[in-house]
Amino acid sequence: MRDEILQFFRDIWPESYHIEDVPFILGYKDEEIKAYFSILHDLETAGSICIKDGEYATYQKTENRKLLGIYKASKKGFGFVIPTEGNLPDIFIPNGCSGTAMHDDEVEYIIKRKGTSERKAEGIIHRIMTRNTNRVVGVFERLKISGFVTPHNERLGEDIYIPLEATLDARSGATVVVELTAWPEENRKAEGKIVEIVGDSSTPDLDVLSVMATFNLPKEFPKDVQEEARKISFTVTDEADRLDLRHQEMITIDGEDAKDLDDAVHAKVLDNGNIELGVHIADVSHYVPAGSIIDQEAYRRGTSVYLVDRVIPMLPVELSNGICSLQAKEDRYAMSCIMEVSPQGKVLRYSIKPSIIHITRRCSYKEIYLALEENIIPDDLVPLMAMVKILETLAYQLMKMRQQAGAISFEFPEYKVLLDGMGTPQRIVRKDRTIAEKLIEQCMLLANETVATFLSERLDTSVYRIHEEPKDTKLEQLITVLHHAGYPVKLPTKVEPKHIEELLQSVAGTEIEPVVQIMVLRSMQQAKYSSDNMGHFGLASSTYTHFTSPIRRYPDLMIHRLLRYVLEGKPKRLSPIADESYLTHSASHCSEREQIATEAERETLDMKKVQYMAQYVGESFEGHVSSITAFGLFIELNNGVDGLVPYNLMDDDHYVFDEPHYMAYGRRSGKEYHLGTSVTVTLIKADTELRQIDFVIGEVEYIDRYLRRGQGREESLSKPKRGNRKSYKKQKEEKRKSRDRQTHDIIETTGTTKAVEQMLRKLDSKKKTAFYETIHKKSNHKKGKKQRKR
Repeated sequence: MRDEILQFFRDIWPESYHIEDVPFILGYKDEEIKAYFSILHDLETAGSICIKDGEYATYQKTENRKLLGIYKASKKGFGFVIPTEGNLPDIFIPNGCSGTAMHDDEVEYIIKRKGTSERKAEGIIHRIMTRNTNRVVGVFERLKISGFVTPHNERLGEDIYIPLEATLDARSGATVVVELTAWPEENRKAEGKIVEIVGDSSTPDLDVLSVMATFNLPKEFPKDVQEEARKISFTVTDEADRLDLRHQEMITIDGEDAKDLDDAVHAKVLDNGNIELGVHIADVSHYVPAGSIIDQEAYRRGTSVYLVDRVIPMLPVELSNGICSLQAKEDRYAMSCIMEVSPQGKVLRYSIKPSIIHITRRCSYKEIYLALEENIIPDDLVPLMAMVKILETLAYQLMKMRQQAGAISFEFPEYKVLLDGMGTPQRIVRKDRTIAEKLIEQCMLLANETVATFLSERLDTSVYRIHEEPKDTKLEQLITVLHHAGYPVKLPTKVEPKHIEELLQSVAGTEIEPVVQIMVLRSMQQAKYSSDNMGHFGLASSTYTHFTSPIRRYPDLMIHRLLRYVLEGKPKRLSPIADESYLTHSASHCSEREQIATEAERETLDMKKVQYMAQYVGESFEGHVSSITAFGLFIELNNGVDGLVPYNLMDDDHYVFDEPHYMAYGRRSGKEYHLGTSVTVTLIKADTELRQIDFVIGEVEYIDRYLRRGQGREESLSKPKRGNRKSYKKQKEEKRKSRDRQTHDIIETTGTTKAVEQMLRKLDSKKKTAFYETIHKKSNHKKGKKQRKR
């Protein structure tokens, strides 16, 4: 019986069939039907078949290995799996094939359709391995017998059921934090309890507070951390093991509003023509011993988070803005890296040692830029300009050296949203990198490389900042796009940083330059921390780490402790900080915390951009195509704001996404949109709740018709209305019945697919069941029922 059931699904593959109809087709009755469902369960557990939505079963080819990955859902029902094994491309998960997986869950999946040059590989989720969503932020709605929370993150799917006893007496409309107590099952919503009420419409800064709650960012330091911070001595005294550099003139160069000043520099020309460059970093390790209460909290945070309107520091302000910050005219403890650099930018000799320093002057990027480029120099900066000029000369030489080594350079502008006292956006300003930013950046890069080399030569394991090679599939797509655009570029099998930089230089100044820059950037893997030294591809550096920002990055603090461990002769009392398993785990943890901080920073920035643009609905702007998807074009305006132009709002043609060539084209006219294509758009919607911006192509005088069409699209994709469990199950049943009616390759007389029809002919020839007669009788019986109802 087992073989017969399996053979049935094998014969109709790749089609699926409703599990309740199969025993009828195979002629099973009574006890056989019970045995059928038991066997079906065993086949699913063994991976021989897959049951989609608990209703439709399909055969799983035995060569389809079960693979692991992270599921990324979309608000429209489909999603993607990011494989965690091997160098596999992302797998598309069609609507209805994700089971009960939630966004960010670790899942086991099976590839059902291999990818081609024209479409991604498709798969189905077999089972959930790890639930990674434990907290959800959303809006609460109270009903008579229960409540529901609608997640802010639409990719999390359906509402979360909240029993009345677990609501914390929250009112409808309140933004709350929910801790999940049960994850979704086939016919049940996820359940949870409210653990925090973030606020309501009257709460100031509710938008930013909601983002902080979403990413579980702390609002303040625990009391025991604050108490320990208040006990720290602010007195700087002479110490025998410290190099006294208070006689040496040195400066800090930072943003005008920066308070956590990590680094200072000095430079002078030596008698032999080389340059002495000193990079002096706040000695946070002196104030934060490993394992202390402050250290434990700093480790949990991993990094400072710079949101659009506030900073969430890694260390208490007594340290970050106080005794650790390198304030002008003050003595400070530091870890100094003093290098002798040749005129060609090569480090010939260096020394690394704890020190006491005295900052001569604080400088801002703006005034250093004006001094070097416009010769506008404040009186108190004039005595230091000789040193600033040496730093400028060295920076240009270091940039030249890095370019020759093949370091990849991108010049993408940053944007800052200026807010008033109430958090309302007033302006969006562009921040370009000038020689002032590049000057200090080059000094820090050189110090990071020098410290990384020092530790790698003296320790078996350290913490490195690594950047792996780009994925081959992304580079292949880049080459395809360039060939299609008339640039026959080739890359060697073993790609090195210099090959990418040569590619960027070859298209510099051409109309395709922005396209290549964006695609090269997207082909790159994300930089991260690791205890394995795999080099930094983007910097063309074989050994690199982060040493220069211990006030705001925990890996830098770890590096400072490792330096002290080596400099003191590797004493046993400090050996735990050099333990391999500790360094490996900590590097992974800090990479995760960095990613969370980056996402939170981007979320608040985008949120304020949408709020700023809401006042300009109906106005036209110039922009360019920044991304192309299967559902529309993303347009970036000249002020850094980006939004979507859905294809169904492009009236001049029917546009489709050509993924291999990464462009969109009209079926009738052949009109093409590429990355970087300049366009004029009209803003038709800036939804501050969903944080979405919609445009239409061209200058449009009346936007109402586009809004109506957009609303119609959203309603068709909307979720069922919230209600109690009974109504939810009813809606689920209605959706199931609707899906039953939406089959493909329909044969009117039987309602079967072609593959199933062929299988049934085989069964008929075996005299198993008079299937066609039965189906016709069943169909006529239903018609008779309908007529009687009328």
